[in-house]
Amino acid sequence: MDWTAVGEAVSERMKQLGLRQRDVADKADVGLSTVQELANGKRRERNPKTLMAISNALDWPSGKIAAIARGNPDSVEPTLEERVSALETKLAEVVSRLADR
Repeated sequence: MDWTAVGEAVSERMKQLGLRQRDVADKADVGLSTVQELANGKRRERNPKTLMAISNALDWPSGKIAAIARGNPDSVEPTLEERVSALETKLAEVVSRLADR
């Protein structure tokens, strides 16, 4: 697991979003020390639910941090919400086309 890459990505994302470590901890409902360790690239096994919560707090798909840690940041599966949103968009397009008939 590449925790250094995770730390860099998390820190960069916090800057992009204008979030402090405390903000991320509060949004993810995790301890401040957890976010600090992650942002500093501390090597330590993490609970997958914790990583998912922090990913979501950073407005990333749930599996983003885990994917970065595995060295494959582009292999993130969309969250359920993202999949539902995509389906809703497609459904609205179909309904619109049917209404135009």
